Amino acid sequence: MSKKKLLTRGIFFSYVALVVQIGYSFLSVPLALSHLSTAEFGMWGLVSTIGSFLMLAELGMTESFMRYLFECKDGKDPERYGRLFTASCLALGLVAVVILAVGVIVSFFAASLLGVPVEMRADFTWVMLASTGIAALVMGSKMLGVPLILHHRQDLAQIAQIGLFAIRLVVIYLAFKAGWGIYSLLAVEVAGWLWLLPFQAWMCRRNGYFPQAGTYALPSRAEWTEIRNYSLSTFMIQMGGTVLAGLPQLLISRHVGLSAAGLWTIYTRVFGILRDMAFRPFGIAVPMLIDLFVKGDVERSVLRWSQVAQLVVAAAGLFFAVAAANNARFVQLWTGVASEWGPGLSLCIAVYFLCYVLAGCAYGVISFSKNFGIVRFIPLLQAALVAAVSYFIAGKTGSEGVILVASAGFIFGMLFFGLRQLGLVTGESPRRLFLSSFGRPLLVIPLIAAAAWWITRQTAAVPGYPGLFLSASLSFLLGLPLMAYLGVSTDVRGELFGMLLKPFRRFRSSAT
Repeated sequence: MSKKKLLTRGIFFSYVALVVQIGYSFLSVPLALSHLSTAEFGMWGLVSTIGSFLMLAELGMTESFMRYLFECKDGKDPERYGRLFTASCLALGLVAVVILAVGVIVSFFAASLLGVPVEMRADFTWVMLASTGIAALVMGSKMLGVPLILHHRQDLAQIAQIGLFAIRLVVIYLAFKAGWGIYSLLAVEVAGWLWLLPFQAWMCRRNGYFPQAGTYALPSRAEWTEIRNYSLSTFMIQMGGTVLAGLPQLLISRHVGLSAAGLWTIYTRVFGILRDMAFRPFGIAVPMLIDLFVKGDVERSVLRWSQVAQLVVAAAGLFFAVAAANNARFVQLWTGVASEWGPGLSLCIAVYFLCYVLAGCAYGVISFSKNFGIVRFIPLLQAALVAAVSYFIAGKTGSEGVILVASAGFIFGMLFFGLRQLGLVTGESPRRLFLSSFGRPLLVIPLIAAAAWWITRQTAAVPGYPGLFLSASLSFLLGLPLMAYLGVSTDVRGELFGMLLKPFRRFRSSAT
């Protein structure tokens, strides 16, 4: 199967998976809020964030092993492929033990450090302990699904996600119905792991993606050293990125309050889904872009990156502009939660997620080169600076200040230095990379945002979900042609329309 066809299949199934994920989110959050208080929901968010920090014990090894496995897959060097795969499984198994040990210790101290109310600390500790055990299981079995990504079978990986969210929805409903309270969310994680592990392992074995029999062995000392050095660099990047992903919630929890952290979880849910929707093509394309670079086709890899990044930013800008104008109304209808988080905070959140996407596109391909230089420290330095500034301003500005400071951090941190690194590796000008990828959509986003706010005000008299649907759909229908014809280049627009019309043309050809 050609790479273009694999890319198309991967994107298709990724959006099917996203639809299922959206359905899960829309149904599970109101269900959870009907059985949990806002503070309990915020507590689960804190547990999840701490769990993501524990996963940093991986030290960037998965990314490192994947980068080296790209060079020896497809029968290029089966013995090296077997050695590296064996080493990766053993290394992540050891990491799982470390996560379990550290997580147990952290579970008994995190509640007081994060200001969890005294009456909730016992539940927090038990949930944290169980979450740590689940994280260890996930880490220990992580490499069994990696060959799907190495061989560009994102379609199979996304089918696994479709099953995952369907199972989660059934389990969370049954668990809450049984009266398990916050422990229902743990049952969801266990059920998901029990589905993903056998499915991914079976698909890899069925398609012959695991190393050949007789090639399982430990790497040489030189290979270990090379991978270790690369892993330490990727670890610094991943650690900073993980801290940045959970930083707003942690800072809001610490400086504004646990209830505000719960509101952050609720108010950003739609934006998180839309970010994933916009970012899907980029995530599917990255392994292929690295493949092109490894094979020496640098010019084509840069061109493809620029096209995919432009498409991602255009989609994200359209989605976030419409969401910002309608988010406060949606949250009120969706959850019944009434708060002071109105349109102004939704606009701040939209800016934050747009900056997040821009930085993600710039930083997503820095693994083109194995030599990161200073760029490996940027996410962590960015997180430290955001935390420091927030410490001084959060008391006066509240959640808005924290969110805007985090947004500025992405612009002057990962975006700037990511483009700089990409320019050094490919020989392109960072300024040209920025303009060719982000310039056009960024000019159109304010126009769409203004139109969306105007439409929202005009439809405010229409009550309930019909009014929300009318406002969002009109904003989207107006913004889509603006972004499609002004926000992306002719080449990107032509290729996108060609992909969308291909099934129709094939059907018409077969019919005649």
